[in-house]
Amino acid sequence: MLPELLHNTSDPKTVSPSAVSNFIFPSLSESKLVRHFSTGCDVYTSEHYDYVIKIILLGDQGVGKTSFIKALQVHPDVVKIQPRSSSHLAADHLEVEINTSRGQKALVRLCDTGGQERYRSLTSSYYRGAHGVLLMYNVCNTKSLEHMELWLSDLDTFISNSSCAKLLVGTNCTSAQRTVLSSVARRYADSRDLPYTEVDSTHFYNVIESLKQLVELAIQDVTSTITTTSSTIRPSGKKEETTSPKFVCLC
Repeated sequence: MLPELLHNTSDPKTVSPSAVSNFIFPSLSESKLVRHFSTGCDVYTSEHYDYVIKIILLGDQGVGKTSFIKALQVHPDVVKIQPRSSSHLAADHLEVEINTSRGQKALVRLCDTGGQERYRSLTSSYYRGAHGVLLMYNVCNTKSLEHMELWLSDLDTFISNSSCAKLLVGTNCTSAQRTVLSSVARRYADSRDLPYTEVDSTHFYNVIESLKQLVELAIQDVTSTITTTSSTIRPSGKKEETTSPKFVCLC
């Protein structure tokens, strides 16, 4: 292959490295070059995604994080992506394709805690590179909402406020055993400047919509697209607030 390229060139010394790369790997020249801002590296994707977004799930054990992931896995309207790495084959990882309101495509990588939240043993690697977080509590468990302050504290420790979009999510919202009223949860969300929504993974209620909402927030608050042939994705440079957020007591 390479000798053929050199043979068809009058002066082999003038052959550029990019010409050699395109000759050997033609699929790369047809792919889109994007900036994966978790690592700061330029990566090629043949699926022509405009964004590559990592979303993590936080909340007490049993609030419905894994059920949310499973609901997306079996939902007929969700486009699942076959993982390219064996490290993403676990049940606590899922890659899906989301179409934004502007007609752009986002490759969304969701990461579950895998039960580590039970021992408060989540490491910085779980938070690293996250562009969005679903803060989940169970509407049938008041303690799970009260403990949200602990999860927000951990989030602020490992991730800058300006680099991660947040969405407070109440799970199991159609249950008759509900103990946390929507008005109480919304008042808490407003005190922490968090958008709020409710889902029910068993009935697929608001599952896709909540994920799309967070993706839109991440694109709006965390990234800005530079209109070039390579569609580079970079942080927006939003300034971090210096004032301490206020919150209300749930007792």
